[in-house]
Amino acid sequence: MDSGFRAITKFLGLNEESHIMVRRYLIQELKNHGKDYVGVYAGEDRYNYILNDLHPPTNSGGIALVDKWLTLPVMGHIVANYYNRHVSLLTNHEIGTSKSFFPLRELPPTKQKTPIMCLGLIPNHFVLRFLKDRCLLSPLSKEWNNHRSNDVEKWLEIHYAERAVCIGNYCRRIRWHQTAEEYVTDDS
Repeated sequence: MDSGFRAITKFLGLNEESHIMVRRYLIQELKNHGKDYVGVYAGEDRYNYILNDLHPPTNSGGIALVDKWLTLPVMGHIVANYYNRHVSLLTNHEIGTSKSFFPLRELPPTKQKTPIMCLGLIPNHFVLRFLKDRCLLSPLSKEWNNHRSNDVEKWLEIHYAERAVCIGNYCRRIRWHQTAEEYVTDDS
């Protein structure tokens, strides 16, 4: 099992052996909404590649080959959609880009604010991170703006209100009251 699925199971309060269940749920999400994900991944070839990567390794040695690891940002929207929560990927510039993922279809739960699932990526390893209230957030995934349903902008209000987002070396405050397509940053 790779550390990405282990971090998700830990966040959910499950034991490490639940990684197969998490994979199956993500496969179910991908299959149930295949048409949406073909658009997000710009074609069926990429969609099928990701679907294949989600299937558990066939070897019984317990070691997942690289092609069976959780890959973020590629799978960020799948995790956010299935668990209906904000998923944040934190990493450094040598490895990749930090990003935030919101569900593409579902509104945020109305009864309570759901905790952010924050996964830190260090070389070849994921760790579960916990964010403080009002901390800086990573920038929003561009795929969310391009492929979300029109009524899910509430995620911006809940998670970006009174927060700042870091893009490169610049941290800026988000004005969430703009529409998602035109949300802007202030230099404050």
